[in-house]
Amino acid sequence: MRACLTVCFVVLAAYLAAGIAEEPVNRGTGPIESLESADPAQRFAAKGRILDERRSLVQSLLRVVWSDTDDAREVRAEVLRLNSPKLLAIELLGDLRAKEAISSLLGNLTYRVNTILLGPTQGPRLDRQYPAAASLAKIGNPAVPEVLSFLGRSTDPIERHLCVWILVRIDGRDVARFRVEKAIESSRLSDVKANLQAALEYFDKEHLDRAPRKESEKTEGK
Repeated sequence: MRACLTVCFVVLAAYLAAGIAEEPVNRGTGPIESLESADPAQRFAAKGRILDERRSLVQSLLRVVWSDTDDAREVRAEVLRLNSPKLLAIELLGDLRAKEAISSLLGNLTYRVNTILLGPTQGPRLDRQYPAAASLAKIGNPAVPEVLSFLGRSTDPIERHLCVWILVRIDGRDVARFRVEKAIESSRLSDVKANLQAALEYFDKEHLDRAPRKESEKTEGK
């Protein structure tokens, strides 16, 4: 009997020792917990892990933005965009202040959400109907050079309105106007100068926060 108990204890001790040896020191530890660790090496590793996870998240959101090719014109389809993966991805890129997404957001600048379901106060707001513009405004100063460059290439009235709105949201009306004027002075291309000059008139709009209407909407009922 004693020999049997001895063997059992030996087996149990070996099992526990093996479990302890195989168990990682930080099993189940998340990056935030590691960031608060007393070990400097773990803290530095956690920082890199958090940045890697953010980078991966942004790339995944960009894939969602470009994978949704829905360009439906019908009002019902635009209303359904209120909960679409593309809309949510665009909004998240702004919330994350993702500088890597600036060019993609500009590529989807006129992606429009029909906000009729939000009612008469929220519906007409530009930041509700054009989520990419709202996200660029959230990203802030890092977006300014690319927005100015885009503005210099655009001849579309809606794109001009949206770009000016973004610049005003970031810097205020006076500073934003100054930036456009300086861009006009520094440009050597006549078409870029003309596009930027045409954009200056949007700074005088009283209701810049109201979403611009498409030409088809302007002529309805006439």
